[in-house]
Amino acid sequence: RQHIRDGWLSLGEQALADASGQSAAALRGEAEARRVKAEQALSRAEQALNRQDWALAIESLREARQAHASNPRAADLMDRATALVADQTGKAINQGRLDAAEAMLEHLGSLTNPTLQIQGLARLLCECRSAASCLERGQPRQAAEILHRLSAAHSEAGWLAEACRHAEQAAAGTESLRRGPLGWFTGMVLPVGQPTTAAEPDRTEILASPEPANRRAPGGAVPDRFMLQVDTVGSFLVLRQPRLTIGPISSSRRPDLALLAEAGLPVVTIERQDDDYFLSSDSPIRVNDMPVQRKLLSDGDRISLGPRCVVKFTLPSAASTSAVLHLSGCRLPSGDARRVILMDKSVVLGPGALAHIRADQMSAPAVLHIRDGRLLVRSATEVKIDGRPIDERIGIPIGACACIGPISLAVATAEARA
Repeated sequence: RQHIRDGWLSLGEQALADASGQSAAALRGEAEARRVKAEQALSRAEQALNRQDWALAIESLREARQAHASNPRAADLMDRATALVADQTGKAINQGRLDAAEAMLEHLGSLTNPTLQIQGLARLLCECRSAASCLERGQPRQAAEILHRLSAAHSEAGWLAEACRHAEQAAAGTESLRRGPLGWFTGMVLPVGQPTTAAEPDRTEILASPEPANRRAPGGAVPDRFMLQVDTVGSFLVLRQPRLTIGPISSSRRPDLALLAEAGLPVVTIERQDDDYFLSSDSPIRVNDMPVQRKLLSDGDRISLGPRCVVKFTLPSAASTSAVLHLSGCRLPSGDARRVILMDKSVVLGPGALAHIRADQMSAPAVLHIRDGRLLVRSATEVKIDGRPIDERIGIPIGACACIGPISLAVATAEARA
């Protein structure tokens, strides 16, 4: 049964070879229905690729893979879809449409292992994000350095050279202001009687606009909910509280995890107690097709809030008590993510199914963890934040872009519960 539901139909049928009875017959029928569904989805994908409709092609391929993961037709169509996305993403970057380019790579997600071209585009977008982050913090000189490197390597994107010139002009203007009378208030010149401190290499950020109050938690600590946007993999909503409610956004009292789903669905609670997760509901719901009101959750449990709204609960790593919720038939209001990480102490980012965030292009896993309100990384590979080596005293700030080996990720705020 599990092989068939995971899309490995041949393995499931082999396990049923000597089985008889109504249950075995039903499973064989399900396997055949999945084959038909996969073939129909692959036909839609091929037609979409012929029309250069990459979005429909990817959705159809994802549907086909869920129905029949080992279908031999899928590999060729996935290669074609990846090539089309790479071509369209490159054109969008050259035209300066970075939001569209990022959306394309996000849509491709974990459908297939990223090619070298896709990885290069993801790194380029990460560097652009780093430059934007420097500008937001009032550091135009650092932004200019990043943009200069990018414009030299990607001359076909003419806007990069123009952006580099503007950043250099902003840096020169800011530095002139700091050398003038305003320097008395930026730390460049100290009033009489004030103790002197060692000069810092870059104090431009003092002139930056104050960060909005909702941008970060008090004291710069990592908030209880934030987004991890991992290039070529996808976006993840991270929730740190041990107890949360899940249900439709239309509920009379908005749940912690509000879903765009049909009205009238129940609101359930998932609570972490030590190393275990418990599900509870005021009314019976179905978990693995069995009605329950309270259950100790196990890896792979399928929580059905309704006929189409299903939340799959997984515990990928035996070394971590953090869990992942996979949304199907429903989505978050922002539409940014379909996977939610219930973070306890750590989140594993790396190759294989044992990672919370699967990134097969990594040679070894990295571990994200929080200490003293900072988001830190343990990794055997070099970690850079906005193009510079990570400062363990700061970690990965909200709004920053981190590169962990071949992977780039951004940490962003998430909409707070209303």
